[in-house]
Amino acid sequence: MKQRQVEADKELDKYFIPNTAGISLVEFFWGFGLPLVMESVFIQVLLHTLGASGLVIGSIPSILFFGLAVTGIFSSYFASFKNDRRRLLIITHLIPSVIMFFYSFILLITGFGTGSVPIFLAFYTLLCTAVGLILPVWQDYTVAIFSRAKVLKALSMMRFLQTLGKLIGTFLLAMVLKRMEVTSLSTALVFAACALLFGGASFFFLLTREPGTREAGSIKSLETVSGAGFFKYLKETLQDILTNRNFLYYMGSELEFFAVISALSFYAAYGLDFAGFSPALAAGGLVAVNIAGQLTANFILGIKKGPGLRRSAWISKGVSLTGILILILWHGIPSVMIAGFLLGYSRAIRAMIFSPAVKQLAGHKDATGFFALAPLITLPAAGLIPLIAGVILDASSGFGILSYRLLFGFFGLFIIISFFMLKKTELE
Repeated sequence: MKQRQVEADKELDKYFIPNTAGISLVEFFWGFGLPLVMESVFIQVLLHTLGASGLVIGSIPSILFFGLAVTGIFSSYFASFKNDRRRLLIITHLIPSVIMFFYSFILLITGFGTGSVPIFLAFYTLLCTAVGLILPVWQDYTVAIFSRAKVLKALSMMRFLQTLGKLIGTFLLAMVLKRMEVTSLSTALVFAACALLFGGASFFFLLTREPGTREAGSIKSLETVSGAGFFKYLKETLQDILTNRNFLYYMGSELEFFAVISALSFYAAYGLDFAGFSPALAAGGLVAVNIAGQLTANFILGIKKGPGLRRSAWISKGVSLTGILILILWHGIPSVMIAGFLLGYSRAIRAMIFSPAVKQLAGHKDATGFFALAPLITLPAAGLIPLIAGVILDASSGFGILSYRLLFGFFGLFIIISFFMLKKTELE
């Protein structure tokens, strides 16, 4: 068995350069568009222009998390009887492009009117569910085409280029917003440009190779493509997950990730209210140091042999807890900037190790089912942590800086819990 694994790894390593180039170029160009559709200031500006309520604007993250969580099981099911994952991966990457082109077309015809907000919400829901189709197939594929020894190196290069693309995309979007008013025409052009980027970049997957084929017994017959076949697949996948204690503990350790994401949603306001930040420094400086932290983590893991999945997970949690403690104990501009860098560094490590960790804990060559259901398992935490955080901040608004210290202490508690979950996880 060990000799077979060594031979398989040698076969995978032969394709390391084209496989790394393929997935990295896709992510670089997708990185340009991600500031538009996810982690997006533009969507907030657009909805504000359309006269949307605060509740509608606040619902965007919930729509995003929900969309990413609910559709992955369907693409996972279809992937279970496909021997050629690359074709399915390209098709799923093209679907968001089609949706954005369609929305651009609608804007050109209807312009901004009384129904613009409902139309946008319907479009954005479709877009998020389309991206949800991509995730399990993409996560499984980007791990399957590399040996265990080189997977983190490849993923770090991919994430480095994706983050660099985000940085460039954020800058270009800021320039567009500075020069153009948010109108139906400019919005249509922005989404059409993003659609072209996403669609064109998808074909870089053609550079990649997945040596060998999956075992015949693991590929379902086309005859199973039916409702009964799907529900049987869902039941078997759920049973597999619920009996995999290691995987469930690892999902528990994901509390740190959602605490970090929530902290990043509030620390700009903290900087404005209590750390002496100007709006320009808060909008630009905090984004810059966070991206710098991500790029640094990507670069370090890309140029040297990484410490392994388990040690990387410990480092991620230690760094994020340090960042949270800095926010609790100090509130000057330098301390908030350092905390932002550390939270970005931690977030980048988690992004790199998540896919190989799930793949390893699943214990199967085909782990798309685990990737598909992981967001559903963590959806309560993803939704409730930022919601409770908002309640805490509102309830303690009269306490001054103490309100934010309570808030960051709340996030720190979840990071500490994640340490215990990781300790129970048997991860290499």
